[in-house]
Amino acid sequence: MISPRFGLMCKSNRQPSKLTALSCSSSSTISNVKPSSSPQTISKSICSIFAPIKKPSFEGYD
Repeated sequence: MISPRFGLMCKSNRQPSKLTALSCSSSSTISNVKPSSSPQTISKSICSIFAPIKKPSFEGYD
């Protein structure tokens, strides 16, 4: 099972937004589907992919 900590780590990098929550939720789902992969690695990968894309678009939006 993935720790809620991973989602919090992801959110702490950027302003909280619905898209951030969705991307972190997606990483949790993937890590649960593929237990052979490291949940932390997957979570960081997904969030690092979404965060730079959403930051300029969602700046100031919660």
